[in-house]
Amino acid sequence: GGAWGGTYVDDEVKKMIEGIVGEEATKPLTMDDWLEVLRIHIENAKKGLNGESEKVLLQLSNPFVDSVRATGGDMETLRKSTAGVSYCKKNVRMVIDADVFAKCFRRPLDSIASHINDFLRRKANIQCVLVVGGFAESPLLIKHLCGQIDQTRCRVIRPKNPSMAILKGALMYNQNPEKIVTRISKYTYGFDCYNPFDPIKHP
Repeated sequence: GGAWGGTYVDDEVKKMIEGIVGEEATKPLTMDDWLEVLRIHIENAKKGLNGESEKVLLQLSNPFVDSVRATGGDMETLRKSTAGVSYCKKNVRMVIDADVFAKCFRRPLDSIASHINDFLRRKANIQCVLVVGGFAESPLLIKHLCGQIDQTRCRVIRPKNPSMAILKGALMYNQNPEKIVTRISKYTYGFDCYNPFDPIKHP
């Protein structure tokens, strides 16, 4: 995903939540408060959203709810002010319609598909796209790629456990570097050194 990966979706969801409860309500929240919502519950939502689900449930922490109420907000009235969003007081959950939540995926999904298609137009000999990493566990991502990429020319392949593929590859390389036949790095680095110029030795 690069710049359009799962963390981009996290940022979009964060903006959506701030738009729902108000920026003033989220200012007192610490990074740990956000991480509890983003890294645990939103990760589960990203993996479960497949374009057919009706609702997305976000479990909210007590500090989050307390922060909203401290700024004069009322979680229970959210459904009156925001279409597709409601609050379940019993389970302390924000209930979001799947189509509303899916909007957070729109830009990264389009950007990833566009980037891959641009690359395929320049490289005619590519037969498959291997999708790995945490964001690869999103059914919405795979569905979008399969719909945007010509499957007769280039297959979209996701391994059984895509989030572990990179870690396993690193471990395999550590045990046996010969397992990696070739690698293409976005950037390279090295050392540049030279001797002082001598007009006699270097005419």
